Amino acid sequence: KEDGSVLPNKRTWSFASLKPDEIVEFLYKNIVWDKYGIVAINKPYNVSCQGGTVARGSVNLIDHLPGLAARLSCPHLHPVHRIDRTSTGIVLLARTEQQARHLKLCFKERRIEKYYYCITRDVPSPLEGIVDIPLTASAKHRDCDWRAALRPTQSALDEANLTVLTRARVPTASSRSGAKEAVTRYRVVDKFERCALVEVQPLTGCKHQIRVHLGYGLNTPVLGDHKYSSMRDRLMPQRLPESTLTRLGIRPARARDLPLFLHCQRVAVPVDPSKSPSDSASVCQSSTREAKSTQKPVKCFKLSAMGLAVPAFKLLD
Repeated sequence: KEDGSVLPNKRTWSFASLKPDEIVEFLYKNIVWDKYGIVAINKPYNVSCQGGTVARGSVNLIDHLPGLAARLSCPHLHPVHRIDRTSTGIVLLARTEQQARHLKLCFKERRIEKYYYCITRDVPSPLEGIVDIPLTASAKHRDCDWRAALRPTQSALDEANLTVLTRARVPTASSRSGAKEAVTRYRVVDKFERCALVEVQPLTGCKHQIRVHLGYGLNTPVLGDHKYSSMRDRLMPQRLPESTLTRLGIRPARARDLPLFLHCQRVAVPVDPSKSPSDSASVCQSSTREAKSTQKPVKCFKLSAMGLAVPAFKLLD
């Protein structure tokens, strides 16, 4: 599809076939916010936010920032954070080094609020809660260089977390030390049969945090997440219930082609360093008044076909 998404029974739309100026124009059309020195892009699927080698058929956002800056008539665009290549949704850029430092400080101090939509295999129980389980890096697997794992601590075994921890699949003995705090708030927005639309707010910033907490913590992995759907050493395609396969219109063998159903829907940023997101102008406020950078999930979510619905929300002019 022209938005870079992947449909289960269609080919991936490859950015590698585009010329650099075409990629820049595509990114420019995906800008959803440009105020206060902050540029927000609705990142499509298969676009990497970090430098270095990228997967086949994908592009590196960093490589095209100079061209995008020229398109916006500004000297530079500075990356301040990143989301997974296979995730979609809002990515923030800064027009100046000063704004970039401010945004990075806000991320470090956890004063930026991010909200994701995802579809899960099976329905989380309870329907709303907080997963508070530290994460660590798992030992190297045969099919990937890095995978996170849960690492519950004794201090976490309190009454508030008991429901989550009793269902958590703990990491293997080969897991590395150096666990990091990881806290994720979630809420089931809608559910149908054996899938659910879930709103997720990561309260910390660990790599793959949402995917690990949903997959290993609640045993309800994100649809299309083949890395965190099984604890096996070898990565295997995600196994889906027959009802989900039918609604997606795919055979079991094609489940391996599903994209990751994880979308960064809104981000709230304090423009004034002394204020919280709810007290100042922001890229996207967490109250009922939401700014234009609020993005509905991409079309590949196929919500209507799966019997799920996104609640209505209002966009500001």
